[in-house]
Amino acid sequence: MPQPDTDKESATVDPLVALEKTTDAKNHMDNVQRPRIESLQDASEHYNADPYSLSIRARKRFREEKKVEQKKRKSDDLLKGRYGLPETLKLVEDDEKAIEEAKFEWEQAKQEQMRASKRKKTTLAITSIPSTSFAPSTNSASSSLDSLQARILQNTAKKSGVFQSRSAPSPARQKQSG
Repeated sequence: MPQPDTDKESATVDPLVALEKTTDAKNHMDNVQRPRIESLQDASEHYNADPYSLSIRARKRFREEKKVEQKKRKSDDLLKGRYGLPETLKLVEDDEKAIEEAKFEWEQAKQEQMRASKRKKTTLAITSIPSTSFAPSTNSASSSLDSLQARILQNTAKKSGVFQSRSAPSPARQKQSG
């Protein structure tokens, strides 16, 4: 049984493979690396040729960005001052996503408010307010108006104590003292 060849010195190297590797490396250097290095050098020379004009352009761009930022900060501060918001509060940028989210949340809140209003109206319609001081009239609109007026007068009288004498304690005061 023959043993595999493990000695590196005894292994023969194909001379054509070695020649092909050096030719590929030379072609890669000539076709890829050299043009890339030259283009990078040209770009470096272009940007470093006139540093004064580059500095002018950079400062001009920074000034414009600073003006926009200051204008935005000023409008944010005015908004915070108008609505009494804390100074540390970060306001959201006005982009399409934020506008869509705000619009969706506003519509949801509006629908919830409409549902609550309808529930309140139906609750008020179910519970009728009895009228004790006025006789019911034949007109239903007039009846509800009279009922409301009577209820308001009763509540006002209870709160202000105008119709109660000072010597006789109210039923609520009797419960508290008793």
